This record gives sequence, structure tokens and C-alpha cells, in this order.
Amino acid sequence: MFSNRPLGLFGRLVLWVLGWKVRGDLPTQKKLVLILVPHTSSWDFAIAIATRWALDLDARWIGKKELFQGPLGPIMRWMGGVPVDRSRAEHVVDEVVKRFEGSESFWLGISPEGTRSYTERWKTGFYRLALRAKVPLWCASLDAKNRCLDLGIVIDLTGDEATDMARIQSYYSDVTAIHPERFGPVRLRLPENSSDSG
Repeated sequence: MFSNRPLGLFGRLVLWVLGWKVRGDLPTQKKLVLILVPHTSSWDFAIAIATRWALDLDARWIGKKELFQGPLGPIMRWMGGVPVDRSRAEHVVDEVVKRFEGSESFWLGISPEGTRSYTERWKTGFYRLALRAKVPLWCASLDAKNRCLDLGIVIDLTGDEATDMARIQSYYSDVTAIHPERFGPVRLRLPENSSDSG
């Protein structure tokens, strides 16, 4: 599963230094929306990127445009980042759906929590995007208790929010965040509050 390319070896070294391991199998689907939860610490990003390198994953991830400004911008893009303007959520979803439709294979990661701080509800962008692009949802987790990035499960969304979220909640029910006090409930925002991209 692990890559023996130089960057892959470096990713494995980073995970070893941080004391984290990777568990599970990679999905076989060519197109996916990925959520990696919980997101409560800056270390989450380092672990995720090290795993991306270690497994030689051709996966992209969405980040707020502010992360890509200045000298760090090219580095963020090299690491697979795609800047988005969160104030234009529907435009972002439209553009990403077109990307899925025009690609033979495309894995895209989104943080449904949208912040490292405690939040009562997840943003809905990941859910709406997967439904509109007609691709499965890949749920992976960062379990601090076991210091393990679990490659998790792939869910074919039904469009029935209650049913889909019950399956997602079940998967994340035993996961311990790096900062547990910042890990809020696994539930979506109400429709009237769901204008942000996740």
C-alpha cells in the first residue's frame, strides 16, 4: 500500500516521527468526495498530507482562498490544494461538479466542519457536492486515541439526509479527536444556514 518513491518514503518518515499509522484499504472508486474528520488541530493537516505522500494519492483538497495567498500559495497547490471563495458557495459547487464530470478519475477532500474550533453543525458543501456530482462519499478519520488515520468507509449517498447522516454518525461515533473538546456533533446545518461551502 505504501509508496517507495522518495516523497512516499518522506511521508512515511513524517508519520513515524509523529507516531501515527495508517489503517484500512484504499477505495477502488475513481471518483469520490472525501471527508477527513475530526478536524480540531493544525496537526490534522500535517498527518493528512504525510499520508497523501506515503500512499502516493492523487487526491486534491479544498481550502479557503486565504491559505493560498502570498509565498505559501504555490506550495499549497503543489500539495494538492484548490483555493475556494467560501462566500460564493453555489459557484464553488458548480465548478467542482464540472471538474468531476470532465475527469476520468478525481478524488476531492473537504473538511465538513470548516474550522478547527467547536461547531454545532457541519457545513453542507460536501454532501451537496457528492449528490450533485453523483459520486460516493469516502469517510476517513483521524483517531487520536489510537494515533491512527483510518481509511474508513465509502458510502453511496441516497439523498435521504437522515439516513445518510445516520451512517456517517455511526462511523465517527468511536473516534477521538486530538482536541476532543473541539469535536462537535456529527450533523448538518439547517437549510437556512447552509449557504457556506464545506
